[in-house]
Amino acid sequence: MIAFLLKRCTFVVMENTGKDKTLRFILKDHLGSWTTITDAEGTVEQELSFDAWGNLRDPETWSGSYSGTPMFDRGFTGHEHMTSFGLINMNGRCYDPLTSSFLSVDAYVQDPTSAQAFNRYAYCGYNPLRYTDPTGWYPDGYGRQPQPQCAESIQKTTNLSL
Repeated sequence: MIAFLLKRCTFVVMENTGKDKTLRFILKDHLGSWTTITDAEGTVEQELSFDAWGNLRDPETWSGSYSGTPMFDRGFTGHEHMTSFGLINMNGRCYDPLTSSFLSVDAYVQDPTSAQAFNRYAYCGYNPLRYTDPTGWYPDGYGRQPQPQCAESIQKTTNLSL
């Protein structure tokens, strides 16, 4: 299988099974979770849906559990699903969507100004719709403070007061 990023929200997957090659497009949601798999003509082959914590659910009702078998081992935020264990491999650590937590402790307190950050098993500071954790070690954007030079630059170029 060969996979490459076409655009921010689309992957292209080329499966080579002997002499046949199959081209598929994988569409993602705002968190990077794989939601729709189409063939080269755009026909939907599979739809997936995940709740905020990564539990696979019925894509038509957004409730209950998914009764099918996903075509690929990737899904929630683009990470590998280990379906036989019910876990998601987030590269640095394994994540359990049922408990909304990692199986091992984070090496760092991500944001010492937040009491929630001291639970180092927590996923994305309990804010899974705002942050993702591409490595399993540090959520994108979590705990970062606004940079004053950015605000100053915006004020200068737009004449807006922040």
